[in-house]
Amino acid sequence: MHDAAHGYYPRWGLFASIWKAVGKQAVIDIDNLKDNAWKADGIVAALEPWEKLVKDKLLLPGKLDHTQSQQAFLDGKAAFIQVGTWLKNEMAATIPPGFELTLSDYWSKSGDKAAKDVFAASGEGFVVPSKAPNKEAAKEFLRAILSKAGSAKFAELTKSLASTKGSGDNVQDTALASANTLVKGGSGDLISVKFPDFYADLDKESQNLSEELMAGRLTAAQFVDKMQAAADKVAKDSSIKKQTRTA
Repeated sequence: MHDAAHGYYPRWGLFASIWKAVGKQAVIDIDNLKDNAWKADGIVAALEPWEKLVKDKLLLPGKLDHTQSQQAFLDGKAAFIQVGTWLKNEMAATIPPGFELTLSDYWSKSGDKAAKDVFAASGEGFVVPSKAPNKEAAKEFLRAILSKAGSAKFAELTKSLASTKGSGDNVQDTALASANTLVKGGSGDLISVKFPDFYADLDKESQNLSEELMAGRLTAAQFVDKMQAAADKVAKDSSIKKQTRTA
């Protein structure tokens, strides 16, 4: 199951499948609005298992939001939930006694080009305003909280990994330990998608289409066609400043 009220939740899984199956360059091309990037060999096939998951009625029905879906999972209504490491801290008050959590990777298939790449990202950003009254103190504060010790304390308190390498190495928590093992056992190349941050309209359309695919109202091939059309619209709009990524 997943949060069916916010389209970026199912989008995480869709792009993890594309990256793992077809490789990093395919996602870079999509982010860079390269001509027919969505039509690259293997993208539709990478998404077809999600289509099958829906057709086989293996998703919990209903348009539950993130906390509702998390609670349904904790109530035993689903075996798996697509969610981040925030779950244990966010749902601490309603986790049943003895309920153990383990994080696993998105699936990969034989022949995938980047099966060991892991989808992981920071959830919040830290900003020091350019006109802050004491920028140097703010920078020192960031150095402290992003240090190995500061990040380890964050992980201890929140049961979630920080972006600092090794932040979860010494926390005695089974859920966090599984997340730490997954990241440390990956290739070192983290799956990331940039176009949602580059282009607001394309971000929203991709959320809508992800919801449609996961509701069974689009096939994988239809999803790809519509995403290509949405990307083409942005690419051809000269009023939109274009962004690029190289890695």
